[in-house]
Amino acid sequence: MPNLLFLDSCGDHLGSSDTTLKPLSGVNISTSGRTGSCYDLSSAGAQVWLTKALRNPTSGATNNTLTVGCAYKVMTLAYPGVMIQMNNAWTNAKATLYHLEDGRMYFVATYGAYSVTSATSASVLTVGNWYYIEFSSTMAVGETAWVYTGTLKCNGETLVTATGALSGVPAESGWSYFGIGSGPFHGGNAYCDDVYVTDGEFLGDIRLYVIRPNAVGDENQWSITGSATAWGATKDTTPDYATTIIYTPTTGHSTTVNLEDLGAIGPIKGLQANYVTTKDQAGDASFSPRYKISGSMYDSSRVFYPSWQSWIDFTEAFRKNPITGNDWQVAEVNAMQQGLKRIS
Repeated sequence: MPNLLFLDSCGDHLGSSDTTLKPLSGVNISTSGRTGSCYDLSSAGAQVWLTKALRNPTSGATNNTLTVGCAYKVMTLAYPGVMIQMNNAWTNAKATLYHLEDGRMYFVATYGAYSVTSATSASVLTVGNWYYIEFSSTMAVGETAWVYTGTLKCNGETLVTATGALSGVPAESGWSYFGIGSGPFHGGNAYCDDVYVTDGEFLGDIRLYVIRPNAVGDENQWSITGSATAWGATKDTTPDYATTIIYTPTTGHSTTVNLEDLGAIGPIKGLQANYVTTKDQAGDASFSPRYKISGSMYDSSRVFYPSWQSWIDFTEAFRKNPITGNDWQVAEVNAMQQGLKRIS
C-alpha cells in the first residue's frame, strides 16, 4: 500500500512556531494562498527554505523514493531559482528542482563529483500565477553505484523525466528530508500552498481542508484545563499552549473528540492527524494516536515522545482508511473521532 507521509495546508495551523514544515529563514504566513493562507517564501538576497525530515512510518527507514507536491506561485523568476530539494543527510546526495528566468524547469541529482541532469522543460511558469508542481526522485542502490530516476509534473502533466547512474554507494540510501524554497543565489520571491509528500505515488493537484474538534467523543479519561470540554481545549486556531489543554498522569488513559464535517468534495487522497504536545516535568512520557474509524477503535502502532519545556507538533498521515484498506469516503471522515492514549 502506498504511504502518505506528510500534509501541510501552509497556513491553517497553530501558528509559525508550530508549523509542521520548519522554516530555516525568512518564511512568513501570507493571506495570498489559493484558498486562504499560505507560506510566503519571499526574501531579498537570501536562501529561504521550509524543511521536513521524513522516514517511513512503518519501517523507520529513509525512503528510496519521495514525491513532493505543492502549489507554487513564483513572483520573481530569478536565475537559478531553487524550488524543491530532496537530500540524504549522511552523504549529502541531493536532487534539486530549479526554475530558469524564462519559466522553464529542470532538475539535477548530485552525489560527490557525479551528477544526473534532466532536460529542460518548455516554458511553463509565469509570474504571479499558481501552478501545481510535483517532483519525484528515486535512489536505487546497486553494488557499485546508485541509479537516480526523477520525474517532474506540472498541473498533472509529465514535463521531464531523467535516469542515470551515480558512482559510489551511499552509506545510507534513501532521502532523509526535503525542502521547499525560493532563491537561493539571487534571492527568492514565491509562495507555496497545499503540500503533500508520499513515498512514490503522484496525488495530482490537491486542496487541503483543516477540520478541527467540535464535539465530545466516546472516551474522556484525560483531564481538562481552560475549557469545559476536551474538544474545546484542543480546537485552537491560534496557539495558546498551556492555557487550554488536556492531560493525564495515568498510563492507559485515552480521550477522543469528534471533528467538524466535510462538505461535498471530490475524491479524498488522504488525511493527517496533528498533535501539539509537551510534558510538564522529567520522567517517562509517551502516547499513541487513537481513533474511531468505521465504527471501530483503532490504535496506531506509532509512539510519540513529548519534550519537557518544548511544544512539538507530531503528525500521522493515512493514504487510505486503515480499517477497510480502501480510499476514504466523506461519510467515514465525518464519523471519525481523533484522540490519543498515554503509553508511558
